[in-house]
Amino acid sequence: MKLFNGMILLTFLSISMNSNAEVVDLLDGRSVDLKLDGTYAFVENNKQISVSVSNCKNEVRIEPKKDDFNNIVGYAYFVGFSLQYKIINQTDFPLVVRKLGTEFSRDYGMFYTLIKMPTYADPIEPGKNLVMKRDPHLFYVKTNVELNDDQVEALTLKHGCSTENFTGQTIFIDTGVTKMKFPPDAGNLDPMDLISAVSEIEGLTVEVR
Repeated sequence: MKLFNGMILLTFLSISMNSNAEVVDLLDGRSVDLKLDGTYAFVENNKQISVSVSNCKNEVRIEPKKDDFNNIVGYAYFVGFSLQYKIINQTDFPLVVRKLGTEFSRDYGMFYTLIKMPTYADPIEPGKNLVMKRDPHLFYVKTNVELNDDQVEALTLKHGCSTENFTGQTIFIDTGVTKMKFPPDAGNLDPMDLISAVSEIEGLTVEVR
């Protein structure tokens, strides 16, 4: 049994490791390069779950507000955007996605800042992808009178798919809300540790947290 920096690595190594290999796999999915001088270094893992953000779409919903006598007394405008999220499985295992949590860095109030998108899709096989159903981030505006087209357009520019809205803002992939899992033969490998994200939208960044 070899010791490396005082750690007994064999207790963590995969049973399937090759006894002649210098790079071995740990049960938690990481790989370690065992040096001849008795030291070791973790090997960068390029097997990831990639989330791409693209294809922004403006969203506008208008709801008249009525009193008890069915008279219109105001209007509710829900103006914002929806994004297309593509989850690419670059690992060696099928990936089940049950929920994707995304949070916009601007406060859209109510339940439109943090979006929890459920899915009942089949597992994503290695090398394949899943495009999530759109669920919008909407900003709520209440008015006493109906807005004209120019006023609605101004709201869309402020809260929708505009560089003005997105510059300096971030979409967070929330791992505390997101639900993904591997099959049992993946051992202790946690999908949350493998998520990376990229934005294809000008001005808008995306981060995993």
